Amino acid sequence: SFFTTGAGDIYVSDVDDVYNLGDVMLTGDQITFQDLAADGLGLNQFASLDARARNGITVNTSLTTTGGDLTLDSDTKDDGVVGVADGVTFADGVVLTSAGDLILRADAGKDYPASDVEPFGESDLWAVGDLTLAAGGAVLLQDVLHVGGGLTFDLSGDIFLGNFTDVADGAAYLSTATMQGISADSIAFATDGDIFVNDVTGVDGMGAVTLSADEIAFGDFGGVDDQASAFASLDANALSGITVDTGLSTSMGDLTLDGDTNSEDKISGGITFADGVTLDSFGDPILRA
Repeated sequence: SFFTTGAGDIYVSDVDDVYNLGDVMLTGDQITFQDLAADGLGLNQFASLDARARNGITVNTSLTTTGGDLTLDSDTKDDGVVGVADGVTFADGVVLTSAGDLILRADAGKDYPASDVEPFGESDLWAVGDLTLAAGGAVLLQDVLHVGGGLTFDLSGDIFLGNFTDVADGAAYLSTATMQGISADSIAFATDGDIFVNDVTGVDGMGAVTLSADEIAFGDFGGVDDQASAFASLDANALSGITVDTGLSTSMGDLTLDGDTNSEDKISGGITFADGVTLDSFGDPILRA
């Protein structure tokens, strides 16, 4: 289904149970997702959603897709003139949940690769407070993301953070360049799968980093390009073990590795260090197995 307006704006509120519409595309000058009833129940839910605006998108309520991707694209005119009005703005506490990929762009039309960020100007992604990004597939951030509170990635499969020789099919991937374009008070990556981290540097702007997964590995996922990673602070929590093949450091807080958060399971878990690995913590180094 297509909802298109020439020079006008589109407002969306309390849209639910509209699966008969199929895949929904919105194109307009500005697009606003809101809760007109002001009852706190303004969740907008679609089978899939592709929202494209020429001059900005405002998201004041949570958005969900149940069958496909969720795409927000806020500057389709691509006229080379940047301004805060051309970005995507999220209210405090917004949750974006995509059954497929979750794609956020503020400088559309330039076709940046998923691993790149366009860091100039103010046509960025802005969250006033806390923001949660949940996806069954990949999360593609194709511009700088500013979060006034905490940022949470709630994913279902494996997560690759940093630079890798190879990335597993179907995994969520945020390159080092993408993460360098994120600023937040804190950031949490959570998944039922595994998390792989390699060559993450220059990301102090992400604040305190928390990792929660089944297994966590620091290194190049079986490759030969293991590179050290550095964070402001790091709290890594695994159900079934942590492998450390590279150096790790923190510049502002503690470095915590917990390889067995399921204390009742004594078969799996633990922390394995490669020969010569260095842990350098600004605060307390905390190791639990």
